Amino acid sequence: MDPITHAVVGLGTAALSGQDFTLTNPVYLASITGALAPDLDILLRLSGEMTYLKHHRGMTHSLPGLLILSSIITLGIYLVFPSQETLQVFLWAFIGGLSHSLLDIFNSYGVKLFL
Repeated sequence: MDPITHAVVGLGTAALSGQDFTLTNPVYLASITGALAPDLDILLRLSGEMTYLKHHRGMTHSLPGLLILSSIITLGIYLVFPSQETLQVFLWAFIGGLSHSLLDIFNSYGVKLFL
């Protein structure tokens, strides 16, 4: 999937929270960022094309990877919005990331969700 599709699905996922959409709503920020974060494995291309192809959709698309990415996103949002409930932000970041992995499962490459 492309980043725009993942971001739109993250936006739609955050809409399930029932909160109003604003560009500064931490729930929306967490869900959209979470939906884009698993593709940070693109940085593996710096180590070569074969390394990238071997590890793409591995750790960052797995449940443990999503927990780590969600924690990092939650920390970042907490630094900007310290009054926001961190568990709620973490949950929406994780759901956004999970939406990414679930969409990628339907790609011919699949994902290593339980890595």
